[in-house]
Order: sequence, then structure tokens, then C-alpha cells
Amino acid sequence: MEVVTGTTVSSASREGDRLRIRAAGPGGESLSRDVDLVLVVVGVRPDTTLAVDAGARTGAKGAIDVDEHMRTSLPDVYAAGDCVITHHRLLGPTWVPLGTTAHKQGRVAGENALGGDRRFAGSPGHAGGEGLRPRRRPYGPA
Repeated sequence: MEVVTGTTVSSASREGDRLRIRAAGPGGESLSRDVDLVLVVVGVRPDTTLAVDAGARTGAKGAIDVDEHMRTSLPDVYAAGDCVITHHRLLGPTWVPLGTTAHKQGRVAGENALGGDRRFAGSPGHAGGEGLRPRRRPYGPA
């Protein structure tokens, strides 16, 4: 296995039973590899241009700073989802772009924008899944 970071893929083509990838490396050098599998990881970042241009305060990774009611630093402006700071239950305010968290934040922000008084309790910082459930033993008592 080879991991190549900081590259820009220019083409992917089938060469017989292999896949040929052509790319520019971090220094602009030309790269070509015949591979079985390619994993492209591009990352994410919060898109906060509109809020920043309006004067909203930002925090970790440029995400919009919100309080537990999902209020921004701008009067009568609420924000939720992958563009906002998440109040992580262990780490404090940080940026954790998770769909489950975004959904909960959106419900809080929406209700509060209509005059409610809901609070976002914070995120455990994971998406759940098998790794967090007790495993069942195939034989014998648990």
C-alpha cells in the first residue's frame, strides 16, 4: 500500500484489468500509478462566508460560534449544522461535523427562532455504530 498526500488527480483510466491514476504531486511533479483501489480523501470545512461577511464571530476551524440556544453573535440569527461550533461534552467547544449532531442542532435552532427556549445539550462527538454497543458473545452468558 502507498499513501500519497497533497496531490491533485488529473485523470483515472482503465488499462486492461488495472486502473491508472495520473496526478500532480505536492511539488508539482507528475505521478502515474497502476492501482487496484483509490481512496480520495478531500476533507471538509465549514462554509461560513455569508455569516462572516455579516459579522458573525467564529471559532475552531472557522466555524460559527453559537451558544447552547444556537444563537450566533448577530442579533436574531441562529445557526446549526456543519458550519457551527459544537459543544462537545468532553472537549468543550470544538468543530465536529456530524449529521446526527447537525440534525439535533437544527431542531433547537428552528424552535428557538420561532420563539422557543430549547437548549442543545452537547454532542458526545461520535456517530454511534457497532463499536459503541456491547458485543454479544456467540456462546454462553454475556
